[in-house]
Amino acid sequence: MNTINKNECLRDKVSARVVGVFILFVSLLLAFAGLLIVPLFGLLFAAPLLILAFTFILAPESKACRLLMGKGRPGALTGF
Repeated sequence: MNTINKNECLRDKVSARVVGVFILFVSLLLAFAGLLIVPLFGLLFAAPLLILAFTFILAPESKACRLLMGKGRPGALTGF
């Protein structure tokens, strides 16, 4: 049986944010370098990385983690 605890939820959340911040940093460097060298191509390469970075940073928690952390909707377990 696959169980998850609060530490694993916190670790998943932090690791996703760290990966997102790292990708954001790389994409901003790439965008800056692209603006200096070849503006259009630099932004074309940096844009997908920016989107990916914000996807990692703003990624929602899993349903199991929301239940463990008590962040579920009020009445979600009871159905009312």
